Amino acid sequence: MPALEAIRSNQTKKIPWYIHLFAVFLLDVLLIYYLMPAKVLLCIPLATALWWLTWEDYTKREVDIRVCGIFFLIGLIIHHDTMLFNLYIGLLGFLIPHVIHEGLARIEASSSAEGKMDYHNPYPDADIDKAPPYIPMFTGSLMVVLLYYLLGLPMSDSFYETVFAPMPIDVLPWLFWILPGLLALLSIYFWNRNKSALKNGKNVVYRGFGDGDIYFIGAMIGVLGFFTTLLTVFVSMFPAFIMLKRWKNVKRREST
Repeated sequence: MPALEAIRSNQTKKIPWYIHLFAVFLLDVLLIYYLMPAKVLLCIPLATALWWLTWEDYTKREVDIRVCGIFFLIGLIIHHDTMLFNLYIGLLGFLIPHVIHEGLARIEASSSAEGKMDYHNPYPDADIDKAPPYIPMFTGSLMVVLLYYLLGLPMSDSFYETVFAPMPIDVLPWLFWILPGLLALLSIYFWNRNKSALKNGKNVVYRGFGDGDIYFIGAMIGVLGFFTTLLTVFVSMFPAFIMLKRWKNVKRREST
């Protein structure tokens, strides 16, 4: 078993149930303080869904779209005063990367009768399917960001207003919905193009995003807001860079 996979397998076996309970409790407290919901009990299933997604990505390298949907729906209920706005930014948070994901896919000729779907790997000597999972790094970074907010550590007024202050938008003109409608049409067009290419015996190589990450980030934007999610993604780039470098070094040693 590869070194990183062995480490992950051993860690999975050693983690007892109360660690999961503590993780959900910690996320619950942080989300309650940040979202300030009218019904605080709604943050329990919200935190549970987020930890479920985190643990599933860590152990199985999978993202359950149904759990993403549950997380998003609970978030919309919590944001009942600004539900349409949060739905709007959540849709944009999903559709924009999905259009990029499908539109930038490279279609290649194949010698087989039926094409295959693959993901671009910038490291040819490494198995991209065993790369470090991203969602655990996002969740860990989110805990750091929300803990900073909870502790009231120094931040400028402009930074607070941009990242953490809720947007008091409860009504959107109908013209605003043209943008997600156009993005949805583009997304469907590129998706159908790639599916047709597969059926016609061509390979489709995706670059950049993973399918599950797109649903996950869209749900996060809809619930947490665009700038809080963007800040979390920025913070998560630091552990992601460290883990990716470690993974690449281990894979190179294994290949020699």
